[in-house]
Amino acid sequence: MERAGDVPETLRDVRLISLDMGSLVAGAKYRGEFEERLKAVLAEVQQQQGKVVLFIDELHLVLGAGKAGDSAMDAANLLKPMLARGELRCIGATTLGEYREHIEKDAAFERRFQQAHAEVFNVLLSILDDGRVTDSKGRTVNFANTVVILTSNLGSEALLSAAHKAAAPPAAKGGAAADPYKEAKESVMAAVRRFFRPEFLNRLDDVVVFEPLRPAQLLGVARLLGSELAGRLAPRNIGLRFTDAALAHAVRQSYDPTYGARPLRRWLEQAVITTLSRMIVSGELPDSSDVVVDVTAAEAAKAVGAEGASSGGGFFYIVTPKPAGEGGLGQGAARGYGGVGGGYGGVGGGQGVGGGASAAAAAMLKGLEAPGSEDMEDEEDDVGMRD
Repeated sequence: MERAGDVPETLRDVRLISLDMGSLVAGAKYRGEFEERLKAVLAEVQQQQGKVVLFIDELHLVLGAGKAGDSAMDAANLLKPMLARGELRCIGATTLGEYREHIEKDAAFERRFQQAHAEVFNVLLSILDDGRVTDSKGRTVNFANTVVILTSNLGSEALLSAAHKAAAPPAAKGGAAADPYKEAKESVMAAVRRFFRPEFLNRLDDVVVFEPLRPAQLLGVARLLGSELAGRLAPRNIGLRFTDAALAHAVRQSYDPTYGARPLRRWLEQAVITTLSRMIVSGELPDSSDVVVDVTAAEAAKAVGAEGASSGGGFFYIVTPKPAGEGGLGQGAARGYGGVGGGYGGVGGGQGVGGGASAAAAAMLKGLEAPGSEDMEDEEDDVGMRD
């Protein structure tokens, strides 16, 4: 059952305003008067920065509305630039016949809207039954050798609730209880059966319910992220290794079943990559070195969010020169750098460096780029480590 205020983030605090094209056209006596009226409306929508969604009933009337003589400027051509740039969010309603007769003829206008009809499941039935589908113009697409995979977030709230229950301490679970994921899967399948028609579900070979990532699975993800970071340091002949305790600590600090593995990547960016970058800039992590990322037993024992837990990762870094046969100088002692609180003080004979970087070091960090980082998430800028 939907809760009050349970709306997607993209629609939260958004106003839906109906645009009456007839009122805009009515009374326009002079050439360009309708154009000025519509431009004023669009300018007002643009100033709202996505907080307004226009609803246009009888969308096909937009094509040709306000057009005078041999002029090509009509309402559709005024809407196209803002639709293409994503500055205008618009919902249009029309009949299938009017859509085919008017909108399909203007391909530039048509492709700026997405093709949402109540009979879409009938199209899927044709694909799943006959292995082919025919569009409105008689063109047939063959699906004979195609695997069709459909995804849905139906019942996701039940899965997330189960993940939080599974991650709760034993005392909070109230003793032995049934498997929360088993109950969640039953809720998910009930939601699927309520939403989809039986004839559609009957044509699916299987329905797979994906569980949120658990901490044990995220350990494997953490190892992959560590290997990825080690590859970025390879051009400097710097070897990087995370201890099992360090990886487990990273998972504990970043685990959130709602968002999966992405918080882990962001946390490592902030807690490890920034620190290693500063060590490279300051000379504490020279080329042809090996660095081991570890965590103290005391820091690893702290619960997530507990008082005194480190916001800087709680890691310390053991730096040793590579043997001469591996391109190193083959001399020098091991040095340690503690990463607690964002700085790195001397541990095991190393010399302490303050937590803040100088303006010059910060400028150098911004100029560094990471090779092979195309697969990093767009929401976080990488701090790279190559010349």
